[in-house]
Amino acid sequence: MFKPIGLSAVLVLSSLLLCLASYADEPSTVFVVQNDSFESADGNGAPEKWNCSSKYFSVDSSDARSGNSCLKWSGDGSEYRLCTQTLDIPSGAAVDFSVWIKTKDLKDGKATVCLEWNRKDGTWYAGSYASGIGGTDNEWRQVKSRAFIPKDAVNPHIACYVTQGGSGVAWFDDVTVVKTVFPLFSAITTNRYRAQSDGGKVDVYVGYTAPSDDFDCASLSPKLAILNSDKEEVASAALEEVVSQNDSYFRFSFDSTALASGEYTLSCSAVNPESKKTETIATRFSKLDKFPERTSYIDEHLRLIHNGKPFFPLGLYLAAPDSDDVKLLADSAFNCVMPYAAIPRDSVDALYQNGIYTVYSVKDNYPTLNVKTMEEGNARTERMVNAMKDAPGVIAWYINDELPSTMVADLAARRDQLEELDPGRPTWVVLYQVDELRSYLSTYDVIGSDPYPIPSKPASTAAEWTKKTVNAGFGRRAVWQVPQIFNWASYKKPNEKAEYRAPTFEEMRGMSWQCVAEGANGLIYYSFFDLQRMDKTVEEGGRALVAEPFDKRWSEVKTIAQEIADQFPILLAVGPTLDVALAEENPNVSYRLYGTDEGTWLLAVNKTTEEQTAVFSVPEGAKIVETRLGEPAVQDGARVAVALKALEPKLIRVK
Repeated sequence: MFKPIGLSAVLVLSSLLLCLASYADEPSTVFVVQNDSFESADGNGAPEKWNCSSKYFSVDSSDARSGNSCLKWSGDGSEYRLCTQTLDIPSGAAVDFSVWIKTKDLKDGKATVCLEWNRKDGTWYAGSYASGIGGTDNEWRQVKSRAFIPKDAVNPHIACYVTQGGSGVAWFDDVTVVKTVFPLFSAITTNRYRAQSDGGKVDVYVGYTAPSDDFDCASLSPKLAILNSDKEEVASAALEEVVSQNDSYFRFSFDSTALASGEYTLSCSAVNPESKKTETIATRFSKLDKFPERTSYIDEHLRLIHNGKPFFPLGLYLAAPDSDDVKLLADSAFNCVMPYAAIPRDSVDALYQNGIYTVYSVKDNYPTLNVKTMEEGNARTERMVNAMKDAPGVIAWYINDELPSTMVADLAARRDQLEELDPGRPTWVVLYQVDELRSYLSTYDVIGSDPYPIPSKPASTAAEWTKKTVNAGFGRRAVWQVPQIFNWASYKKPNEKAEYRAPTFEEMRGMSWQCVAEGANGLIYYSFFDLQRMDKTVEEGGRALVAEPFDKRWSEVKTIAQEIADQFPILLAVGPTLDVALAEENPNVSYRLYGTDEGTWLLAVNKTTEEQTAVFSVPEGAKIVETRLGEPAVQDGARVAVALKALEPKLIRVK
């Protein structure tokens, strides 16, 4: 039986404890939460100083944790409401926040607390979300989390609430928000898949949080030691680079060739300039004589290598597929699927026999989902993996669907468990928490984020999220993005459906190519089953207000998939490229270079609904040879002008 805490999880947890210890005895600043214990009510019975509906929230004096009263929520799941209060917290502050919670008959949701903040234009920016409590819990339990409010954020506000769709009763009491010293280090990783090397140079990336914009982070003089299994330092790594803008990190390097085969710890230390105490972050590293047998793995170019060949995952989320689904998928360019729940072996085999691989889901085996303890979840995961790992149709394991960063230790242990059970396939996770992704670095081999912007946000959100996802892994983790093909109306109540629409063909196509241009190594769309659900109205048993014919939507999605698949030889190429770059800054265009035997391919994508012209510089003597996916680009000496229609991609070959 697998032990629930693996090596990397222990190291992550140890690092967190070291960081916590560094400021545990520092004086704290308590930020004022007005009516924090819900002792006073307004004329409607709702808590004073809080913004909430008295239909769902009320001051209750029947069973307070402290004082005379607490906050009570009751609902039937038909509406989603929060009880919020704006707080006087300065931007750039790090805080711990918490609330005590009890529940009764709480179904299909969790009672919890979050801290959110806005952009300066008033739109939602991001937030930190604590794990919640569901069911019936007769004892008061504290729910807490930590947040770092960005320097460009405004309007921080705390919220007590029950997650969307929840029904039952919940009580909240004693809200606290306390300033803390944020850990200096945010994450550590290497440029080697699973931190394994059989020799050669190894780069180590250590993320850090600068105390101010003008702080000289090189003055921290961080040290990276290589420790053997007895925790003795056997070598050190040289500091090669200090990046102090955007995603701040240190890059170290060392030659692993001389190390004896075995397990090591890479340990980075420096003094936190705020706490004045030494902090340490660590990760494991393995020196191998040779790599294990691997059906699939990620190579140094971040490509999936399957059965010895580069593979670009082009897939769809779907439910348990029937024979008709398999036929539809077989008659498309899609090469893999992501069943949202575990499916039987015969379904995996049927897909494989039709050229479709499966990313197999074990994502639900956590205490917050369908098991009570991690031990139970580990045992269930072991049974599922052992039953499926000899299936030739399984290409990777799906181990986390948007679970919170407060679960990092458990999530890292699950990744370790999958590596132990099946060293020959990578693990994939998908997260919407794009401003927290670096904290998840120990929990996956491959990551994706799922921007679903249409219709409330611009299609360029796909490029923005992909860039954040790539940067969170220092550009050294494979990214399989999850573009939107569904209509949000599929998840809305009948009276809300009219506010939503499906993304257009141009939007789906543009978002797909934006993801690729910003660094995605695979695309797995959400979702095939929503296309099917929206084929019928609610009255007909579907989810549409007005039916969206499946045949039409599926034809559009297939067309996009075929266009991408046709370019696989380029998208999987890793040859040298010419020095091609934007000659004139244009933030509305994403681009990426690929090197093939035929020359350098420039992928340029318009992120907007307005026509754009991107001007690139090329080396002297280089010529445009070919343009794909649109009208030819125009060259004038060392300048290439690429005219792009709304959301249009183009591929230009320069030689």
